[in-house]
Amino acid sequence: MMRKLPGIASDYRGRVQFVAADVTRLGGLRQRYGIKGVPVILFLRGGGVEDKVVGNLPWASMSIRRRIGALLTTEP
Repeated sequence: MMRKLPGIASDYRGRVQFVAADVTRLGGLRQRYGIKGVPVILFLRGGGVEDKVVGNLPWASMSIRRRIGALLTTEP
């Protein structure tokens, strides 16, 4: 799943910001966002978690695109 993110990020350049963090080293992020499993992708808006994908799932790239699309078309 994580290998596909650069391609997804380029599709949404200028509209979505992608940030990678090692939550095993940054325990504060793990606590702040309630991360219990990795890999995890958090969809944040206005500082809050709107949605997330946990685990390395084969269908994840389609799910990520669908979730980003939904967030882009709804008001915060």
